[in-house]
Amino acid sequence: MHYKFLHILWLISTLLLGNHCMSSDKKGKTDASNTNSEESYIDTSIRTDTLNLIPDSISGFYGTYPKSLLDTITVSPGLSLSELLQDHLPYNAILRLEKPQYEEVPSLKNVYPGQQFAVLRDSTDEVTHVFVERDALSYYSYEIYWEDVVGEIIEIPTTSRSKQLGGVIKSSLWATIENQGSNGVLSVKLANIFAWSINFYRIQTNDTIRVLFDEVVAQNGKVLDADNITAVKFTHFGKPYYAFAYGDSLSGFQYFDEKGHTMKQMFLQAPVEFSRISSRFTHSRRHPVTGRNSPHLGTDYAAPMGTPIVSTANGTIETFGYTSGNGNYVKVKHNSTYSTQYLHMSKFAEGLTKGAPVQQGQIIGYVGSTGLSTGPHVCYRFWKDGVQIDPYSEIGKESLPMPTNQIQDYLKYIQPLKEKLDAIEVQ
Repeated sequence: MHYKFLHILWLISTLLLGNHCMSSDKKGKTDASNTNSEESYIDTSIRTDTLNLIPDSISGFYGTYPKSLLDTITVSPGLSLSELLQDHLPYNAILRLEKPQYEEVPSLKNVYPGQQFAVLRDSTDEVTHVFVERDALSYYSYEIYWEDVVGEIIEIPTTSRSKQLGGVIKSSLWATIENQGSNGVLSVKLANIFAWSINFYRIQTNDTIRVLFDEVVAQNGKVLDADNITAVKFTHFGKPYYAFAYGDSLSGFQYFDEKGHTMKQMFLQAPVEFSRISSRFTHSRRHPVTGRNSPHLGTDYAAPMGTPIVSTANGTIETFGYTSGNGNYVKVKHNSTYSTQYLHMSKFAEGLTKGAPVQQGQIIGYVGSTGLSTGPHVCYRFWKDGVQIDPYSEIGKESLPMPTNQIQDYLKYIQPLKEKLDAIEVQ
């Protein structure tokens, strides 16, 4: 292919240039030829583990290279790709990054604030590579040949390490976890584990968290993800909540509490993630729009416009549409006893149809402020036997335990894990 031919030409010219520099050194400075040979040419394809031995080096998602040959750039808001690289690459090379000549080369059409770039040069100050952060587990690697570009997506090598974490919540669960040096994505996974037992809108200062899990770590030491959450202790309003992963590779793993009850229950705690309750179920309140006292037979969750709204349990779409009071709404029938309704949506989920089945946690719409509403939120309504009730009178009821023939083995298995959790110091 054309780019392979260019690659060969580039290698030949680089070798000739390197030999020329070494010959000049021999003619002019015979005594210094050995000490300056490394400065005359540095192979940019040199192995990362070798470069780690170079004293003045820099490491990142791209690997490790000498500081003198690498420029790192962070994209500022409003900056285009050409503005970002205009001091490093000719215009045609930048154009080839945006619109590659070869189909197998990934296109770099858009950049975003905070995205990391690294520009690598050789000893003659010519740019040879551009590395671009893609996501937590991969990056773009582009080789620059004069005004042509070839490139590929490279997976970042990762390892896993066992980790135990303990923290006191001062502002948010996410911040608490990041303050302990781990990745905040762990907070989302913990919220999913406790979605049926803890209302994360009511997390308060001085709640505590203790976790046994694995961290996924990149080669530069950056923590990318949390995996294999083995055991958790969450103390909320002074009450300890435990969760232990238990099962096997055939039947799968799920979480149980310290008594062997499954963590998963019929209803989720809320239809939106990480928001707050702005108005509770009550038989009398002053309506924020009409100003009159009237029953509020739902629970309002304030959330940013466009936040996904999910069905809190399995069921079927009973009806959906628009009314002047409810705005865009969806009603889900779960069984002969329970139904739920979700009001004031900005829009419905794509493909929503009457009578269609929905799964617990499936997106059915998005937060809005349609109908009789003063701001973006979802009003969550809950029926039992045809009567609207406070959902929190039903949510969180104790689930059934695992089969009797498994419970003793389970309790024996979790005992050392529970002791280890209890012993973790919180900071």
